[in-house]
Amino acid sequence: MKVRIVHIIIGVASTLFFLALALYRVQLGLSARIGMVQRGFEILRTWRTLEIAILTFIIYCPDALSLWLLVKAVGLALGFADTRVLVGMASLSTLVPSGPAFLGTLHFAYMLAIGFAGGPHAVGIAAATLAQLCLLLPVALVAAGILTFGSGRLLISLLKERSSESEAPSGQNHTNDTLRNRTFPRSFQLEDGHQMSDLHPLG
Repeated sequence: MKVRIVHIIIGVASTLFFLALALYRVQLGLSARIGMVQRGFEILRTWRTLEIAILTFIIYCPDALSLWLLVKAVGLALGFADTRVLVGMASLSTLVPSGPAFLGTLHFAYMLAIGFAGGPHAVGIAAATLAQLCLLLPVALVAAGILTFGSGRLLISLLKERSSESEAPSGQNHTNDTLRNRTFPRSFQLEDGHQMSDLHPLG
């Protein structure tokens, strides 16, 4: 009975210890993140907020225009408010875990946005597919080409470095062997005037 009580006490103490350690780590992580958020708000309090707003507007307008043109291409003209709803729904769909090219979530977002505008759901699916083919696919192909080309150059440079490193020790050993086989002449004059007359290998 006493042994069981001791085991229970040890188990409870170890559990409390690990729980306190986990809470301490969570507190450290939260404090670091809160500090990052505070620094972010400090940036927004400066004049950089205007710069951020201008850059956001410059990026947002072509994005909204491209989505409006895609929906227009499938036969539906959206108004200003409907276009904003479409842009918001499309942006939110990219935050949800999905398949490649936001397959499924993007179509669902377009369906909801087009349905909100009073259009048929088939138009939303067609517009989402067109967005994947005309907007996302070219970007993916260019990114894949850049990644492949950059990886190829990196691989070639790594192979060159390894080959140069493998050749360096062999060349150094050959130099050491040459110096060891070299001998001094039978007699040569030293700086202090003495002479050395025996063959004296360097090695």
